[in-house]
Amino acid sequence: MPSKLGQVINIDLRTDDFDFDLIIIGGGLAGLTAALMVGLACKRVLVCDAE
Repeated sequence: MPSKLGQVINIDLRTDDFDFDLIIIGGGLAGLTAALMVGLACKRVLVCDAE
C-alpha cells in the first residue's frame, strides 16, 4: 500500500526513485522560493512540510 507521501509526490516509495538535486525542509515563503528558483534551473526538488 503506497503511503500518503508517495501519493503527494507521485513516486513509489518502495523503489529507489529518490534522485533529487535538492531537498528543502519547510514549505514557507523562503522554502518555496528556493524550490522555484532551483526548479527553474531544471533541477529536481523535493519540498517537505509538516502540513
